[in-house]
Amino acid sequence: MQCTRTLSRTTAAPSVLAGAAALIASLGPAAAPAANEAATATLTVHRISVQGVGNSVGAITLRDSPHGMLVIPNLTGMGEARPHAAHIHENGTCRPAERDGGMVAGAAAGGHYDPADTGEYTGPYLPGALGDLPNLYVEPGGRSTIPVLAPRLSVKDVRGHALMIHARADRYGPRTAEHGHGDHAHGGARAYCGVVPER
Repeated sequence: MQCTRTLSRTTAAPSVLAGAAALIASLGPAAAPAANEAATATLTVHRISVQGVGNSVGAITLRDSPHGMLVIPNLTGMGEARPHAAHIHENGTCRPAERDGGMVAGAAAGGHYDPADTGEYTGPYLPGALGDLPNLYVEPGGRSTIPVLAPRLSVKDVRGHALMIHARADRYGPRTAEHGHGDHAHGGARAYCGVVPER
């Protein structure tokens, strides 16, 4: 069973990524505007900690496309070059909250957005929680500007929800008992957050 799931993930991702590459290539300033402009939303992203919401590190634009929702970051001061987990969360807040006897950064945002209550965290390309986004990549110099594609989402799905960026990359897969909500296999501690505008 595990082999089948792994094969499906391996074979499904390249076709989706190929579509993303074509879309990303069209995002330059020379691209002509569409006749019916795609839905977009831009959210400000802040550092977060157990003390609360901190300074802005930039913005992320979400844009509908024929292949899903593009996530277009324009972030700075993100530290060393590495991938970071990104998820849509249940609630529209980035505030800390108490969990398991201690304060956790961004915990008021709740868990991953999973409207079908699947309890599965298989990543953006397989059935499971819709809140699973592709990892965002921080480039040398601490900037994150590389767009990624969330093929199962649209902008209207995520309005009013928090977009959380974690300290480490998401490995996807089952959540286990030793991995709590604040520091888990799905990206580590919650480090940056913004709320998608309702309109």
